[in-house]
Amino acid sequence: MPYPQTLHSDTATGILEIVWDDTHRQRLDIALLRRQCPCADCKSLRRQEINVAAPWRPSGIAEIRPVGAYAAQIIFSDGHDRGIFPWIYLRSLKQDP
Repeated sequence: MPYPQTLHSDTATGILEIVWDDTHRQRLDIALLRRQCPCADCKSLRRQEINVAAPWRPSGIAEIRPVGAYAAQIIFSDGHDRGIFPWIYLRSLKQDP
């Protein structure tokens, strides 16, 4: 299983950069992370085709907390804090074109 060596959130660019233990460098748009939050509430809203992140409210990351050795809890600047992002899930996300 891939494991991140570093996670860096850049508010100015709106990017979360992850460097993995296999040296892969991944750059993810924070708004993408917010839209793809894996919590039950956000999944339900996506199934109903409701935008989980209000477009008028810029997405940022307030804090990243480790959850054991398998995931991170990402707390977004809009106050949303329910998403637990397993490392394997983060690694699978592709940047929007």
